[in-house]
Amino acid sequence: MREISLRYFAHSHYEEDLWGDLRKISEPFQGNQAEQLHTMLTRLSAVDREDASKDDMDAFAEWFREASGATLTWDNWRQALYQWLSHNEVVYQIAQALRRPQPVAGLLEKLTETLGRSISEEEVLMWLALGAAARSGDRPLLRPVVHAFVRGVGGAVVTFPDGSDQARLWLSAEDALQEDDELQRFPLSSCTTCGQHYFEHGLEDFNFTSDAPGGGAAEGKARVWRAADINLGGVRALSLDHQVGSDPEDEPSRTETLFVCRYCGSAHDQQLSECVGCGRDKTFKPLFFVQQKEDHPGRLTRCVSCGANGRRFIGAYREPARPVRATAVADVHVLAQSMIHRAERRRLLVFADSRQDAA
Repeated sequence: MREISLRYFAHSHYEEDLWGDLRKISEPFQGNQAEQLHTMLTRLSAVDREDASKDDMDAFAEWFREASGATLTWDNWRQALYQWLSHNEVVYQIAQALRRPQPVAGLLEKLTETLGRSISEEEVLMWLALGAAARSGDRPLLRPVVHAFVRGVGGAVVTFPDGSDQARLWLSAEDALQEDDELQRFPLSSCTTCGQHYFEHGLEDFNFTSDAPGGGAAEGKARVWRAADINLGGVRALSLDHQVGSDPEDEPSRTETLFVCRYCGSAHDQQLSECVGCGRDKTFKPLFFVQQKEDHPGRLTRCVSCGANGRRFIGAYREPARPVRATAVADVHVLAQSMIHRAERRRLLVFADSRQDAA
């Protein structure tokens, strides 16, 4: 995954009588906020144990004094922290705002407006962690719960930015659309044996079962296959920009070079000054289109790189290449392993919608 899409929510349950009548807006934590968050979590985790030493407590108290200007003592530090935080207007406003879950971006805007100074995500996380560690008897000041929503690879696509010879990979069409909604997005597949990549096209009246591509429309001395949605009658075609393990300049066997518009996806049999499909005067992207078989039109029957063959499976045809996308089961498996591996307290509860996913 390139970059996992993540949002945090938090919800703090509290009672009105926990807070002091006189509260003061504290100054921002000094120094780099990200570094302060890392330091605080490291030192807080060291004292938040039954076998914590006095050196651990001294290190945490020193950080708290330098960051906030307040002093903590070794004996009953949780109660002292509770007392100090309950008179902090920033912590109080965080608890007020999080009576219902909300995304961090909206929370930061609301707090900044309410408190009259800039509030960062790192500062909020520090106050939540400190509030969870603070105690009055057995009752913590805050009980923050963070919900992380993770999106897997919904279906990888590539685009061909103007002025670049390289394809740009996106883990979802939505991400590519947000970056540039004019560039054509080509779904990506990969050979399950060797990893050779293929780009998927939908072309009007495309036929490549003989020595050269046929069909399409004649435009002067050129031939063009306009882009057409596969679900609306377009013919599926597969291409690649280079063969894995070979010289990039070598043309793979059983392929034909066509020139594709980066914006509309129309394919031409030669470089033209402008695209016949959309009229843009942009340089085409040359791609190697894979020859097909008459009995399996629109299907990849043999990998051009390793020679892996497709086959029939339960009444359908299974290509040697599969779309690059994740499944929920695989995503949960990887994330669960990572969480358990890094957790100090190795406890994890996973819910699934089906018995098969649970297994």
